[in-house]
This record gives sequence, C-alpha cells and structure tokens, in this order.
Amino acid sequence: MNAKRLSFAELQQEMLEALRDQNPNWVQPDGASPIYDNYEARLTELLGLSAPSASGEVHPSERNSG
Repeated sequence: MNAKRLSFAELQQEMLEALRDQNPNWVQPDGASPIYDNYEARLTELLGLSAPSASGEVHPSERNSG
C-alpha cells in the first residue's frame, strides 16, 4: 500500500469537504458552517494546538512544556 501522507492543513481541508458533503444542511447560504467550526475547534483543543484563552488560562497540554 502506497498511502500519501497529508499535512495537518490538508487533513483539515479533507475533513471540511467530507463534513460538508455528508451534511449540506450544516452550511449556511453564505458558506459559513458554525457546526464545522465547533468540530474544528474541539479537534484543535484535543490535539493541544490551541492558544491560551483570552483569560490567560493555559491549556493543560501546554502547562508542562518548557
């Protein structure tokens, strides 16, 4: 099997396209998709890629770095 390795950005784009294809009702007339945005934010959080919140709270995955 000769599988192509995708970057995180490419994986995000594939997820967006798949979710939009499978759930067209999630996409608003202007092209926005708040439900997808929530999925993306949660994935980013779970992967520990999110920045500290506006309140200055540090994400748990960032506490032990450095």
